[in-house]
Amino acid sequence: MTMVVRDADGARVDVCPGCGGVWLDWFDGDPVRLARRVASNSRVVEAKQDEEPCPRCHVPLIAEEFREVGPPVSRCDQCFGLFVPGGAVALLAAQAPEPEAVSKPSVWNSLTAILRGLRE
Repeated sequence: MTMVVRDADGARVDVCPGCGGVWLDWFDGDPVRLARRVASNSRVVEAKQDEEPCPRCHVPLIAEEFREVGPPVSRCDQCFGLFVPGGAVALLAAQAPEPEAVSKPSVWNSLTAILRGLRE
């Protein structure tokens, strides 16, 4: 099914209108914060986790638990994208987010901002 692009905390994420699953690119930001933004605004239904390929690279995704203890997600080893099944979006949103930097932006954050600008 074709995914719908939605704004989530300044990042553009892809949401499946059928199952409520969410595709996050590696540079979109903290998956927990993004899931919180999407979970509050989307219809989420329980869906089985299919063996679908990466929507960017078309290689098989690798099933794992988010941060080794969280809900089930699927990762792409090539582009480092993350697919969160519809039934797991709310579970991901309930996780503790990554701590935010309190000092000046890191090189990583600066690079992420530049890459986001190139996408637009």
